[in-house]
Amino acid sequence: MFRRYFEANEDVSTIEALCRIAVETGVPEAEARSALTSGQYTAVVLQKCEDARQRHGVTGVPLFIIEKADGAAVKFSGAQSAEFLAEQLRRAAQT
Repeated sequence: MFRRYFEANEDVSTIEALCRIAVETGVPEAEARSALTSGQYTAVVLQKCEDARQRHGVTGVPLFIIEKADGAAVKFSGAQSAEFLAEQLRRAAQT
């Protein structure tokens, strides 16, 4: 999906595009279409989103959670520079 969106500039918000992507990953088209049009997974997805907000404070993506050896975690979100990521990894490595 990311390749289609970021590299091919495809609109992945349509059922047709999502069905094509699902088929490419091995999901039968009828199954993908049914899941996308029936809403059968809506409650599960919404619950997982709420769990992520409650447990990790997720308000956007990407979210990085780097667990430290002492059980604490370094968390940050959004697209970040390589320098910022390196600094966060250094912080997480410190105990």
